[in-house]
Amino acid sequence: GGGFTSAGGSSASKIAKWDGTSWSALSSGLDGKCYTIEIDNNGNVFAGGEFNMAGGFFTNNIAKWDGTNWSALGSGVNAQCYAIATDNSGNLYAGGFFTNAGGVAVNQVAKWDGTNWSAMGGGVEYFCLALDVDDSGNVYAGGMFTTAGGVSANSIAKWDGTTWSALGDGLNSECWAITFDEN
Repeated sequence: GGGFTSAGGSSASKIAKWDGTSWSALSSGLDGKCYTIEIDNNGNVFAGGEFNMAGGFFTNNIAKWDGTNWSALGSGVNAQCYAIATDNSGNLYAGGFFTNAGGVAVNQVAKWDGTNWSAMGGGVEYFCLALDVDDSGNVYAGGMFTTAGGVSANSIAKWDGTTWSALGDGLNSECWAITFDEN
């Protein structure tokens, strides 16, 4: 994903797939930049960024590719989506600089259960740039924030499904990526 219009010499609007030999487009792609991609346990591809359309469908900054077609996640999010993570239960978590997800008031982070968007407590007060989920279903958010759910959390925090908590004293600058050691 990115801001490109071709991959390997073939037309590909902002998102493309490499099969080990060649590049291919995902339908007509996206009409704006793709900032994040996540694949769930069922092989669905989720793209987030700064776009209105995916494959000709109105998707509002976040969309799902099922291998054949693009679809919207409700009415999407009202501003940039910078991070996506999925858990083993089929939930998707999105982070960015948005205050509305599917008509629900949120603060930069939201949960999609496959049907509806919901807030994650009080969210974070500024940009969420990174997300990941551990094997226990805890969601970790990184970005440019000083509070998560009203709790002091410098650029990184944990959501346990109910409450936000800080990771020690946090970081002294923004967090752009989070991952877990799967070993």
